[in-house]
Amino acid sequence: MAVPNHDIREQIGEGGMATVYRAEHVLLKQERALKLMSPALSREPGFQESFLREGQTVAGLQHPNIVTLHDIGQCEDGYFMSMEYLRGGSLQARLKASRCPWRKR
Repeated sequence: MAVPNHDIREQIGEGGMATVYRAEHVLLKQERALKLMSPALSREPGFQESFLREGQTVAGLQHPNIVTLHDIGQCEDGYFMSMEYLRGGSLQARLKASRCPWRKR
């Protein structure tokens, strides 16, 4: 799979709507988290618009606890988002390892 200006290194996550990869932006030499929409879903009516709205929403947010969206674009299988890559594992793994007591209400 080819994504403009990105060299995909490894898969780091997968969900029902997209797969996330660790990648390098080839021109900037920066690690990125690259979210690629599911090729099957990219053919579903309205899904591309939903993916783009998600990107537009994230791009409009600025907060230390929210990843930065660097780019959104189209590739051979649909759309992609290029985001800040954070080391240290997935959020799910970090929450499981957390010693912070979570209260259920």
